Amino acid sequence: MRRLWPMGLILLFACKPGDGEATTDEKVATREATPGADAKSGADAKPEPASTPEPASTPEAKPKSEPAKPKPDEALELRRELLALLNEGRKLTKQEQYGPAMAKYREALAIDASDVAVLGELGWAAYRSGDLELAHRTTVGALKFVREDKQRGMLLYNLGRVEEDRNNAPAAITHYRDSLAARPGNATVQARLDALVAASTTAQPAAPIIAEDMYRPLETLGIKLADLSAACKLLVATRCEDYTMEEGESCTCEPQLLAAPGADQSWGLLSLHSEGMPSQAAWFPVVQTDAGWTAFVEVLYEYNPGAFGVFEEVVIGESTIEPLLAKGSQLVMHVRKDRMDRDMGLNEIEFENYAATVVCARDELGAYCTRALVEEYRYSREIEFEDEDADGEFAGIDHDGVPTSQGLVASFEFDEGGLSITWTKVEGGYDRTGPNVVVPGWVLAAGRYPLTKLLGLPVAP
Repeated sequence: MRRLWPMGLILLFACKPGDGEATTDEKVATREATPGADAKSGADAKPEPASTPEPASTPEAKPKSEPAKPKPDEALELRRELLALLNEGRKLTKQEQYGPAMAKYREALAIDASDVAVLGELGWAAYRSGDLELAHRTTVGALKFVREDKQRGMLLYNLGRVEEDRNNAPAAITHYRDSLAARPGNATVQARLDALVAASTTAQPAAPIIAEDMYRPLETLGIKLADLSAACKLLVATRCEDYTMEEGESCTCEPQLLAAPGADQSWGLLSLHSEGMPSQAAWFPVVQTDAGWTAFVEVLYEYNPGAFGVFEEVVIGESTIEPLLAKGSQLVMHVRKDRMDRDMGLNEIEFENYAATVVCARDELGAYCTRALVEEYRYSREIEFEDEDADGEFAGIDHDGVPTSQGLVASFEFDEGGLSITWTKVEGGYDRTGPNVVVPGWVLAAGRYPLTKLLGLPVAP
């Protein structure tokens, strides 16, 4: 029996709320909307408009220390400015003046680059204007920060519409299915999915897929790649769009492995870094086989806008080779991310920390990896300036439900070809499992899972 380090998982669903129809509903919106502001978004058409491990090294300069803490009056004024720009953008979107609306949203993002409502509205305006590339970038950006299921489901549906218009039916189908997982029973999404599946010659029916999501392995980006340079070239070509905000911004990828197990340089992680602002990075498993290198989608990402408000730091732990299956050996990698996000103008701050394990395997047929299986997740939201909240600049703000927390402590054990997960401590009634709860991780319920299914190994005839 192989026991992995016992991990803790604490999760809270009190995110920085959005207030546009593109990204959330009116109930959530009231926390950000200003009196008399336009409560309805222009998104009223069919697409709905967020050893001791060391910090990962990066080739580009980027913020590696926590941003300066804003003064209360400065934070409040910036938040007012952001909300004014957001509302102006919505009015322009409703008038179908998409160019001026997008300009307003970009001004708002210069204040808070992680605001789900602003990112979602910019994505919606871009979609309506026909700029599908910008719509994709900003909607993906919003999904990195969204916490509320209904909001997440809307954004995933929007992303599905973008991919449909880009003639990428497989990606659209995946986004629609994930949207339904976040908002079960949504008739609009189900109808769109059913029509797309019916028109596809390769897609499987929708219902069984969601039931099997617990066994969805990590997707491959490319196989039979000549070397790490070829793998880097593929990552830049296929994933840079998800980690840049402007068309034409470039990314870099150094053909150097991270998380390689000692002297074995035949598997590990490659990192991709944006060259613009906000600073973004992502980490991708790569595995060498007799046929060449296989590259997989990301298992971790980092987002740093370079100003106070948001700070993230990735930590990559020591990897090991373990005999987890009857045949061959498997690579076990450990990753972690710490995140802080201030909600300026509400006088609230949230902290997020999580750790996950990724397992990779290879045989004569190919390479395989699990998703980032979440072992530890902590999320908390609290009032930042207690004194100011009582009788200062923030007096009178409604902090309904804050402070609050919800979570879980879990342990992982590998034995006899399976992964056994035990939830050893639950706080605040936590019961969430599945994809997108921790992006891009996967939270599995307590139980035992065949490692072959988690890896997506071929089934013997």
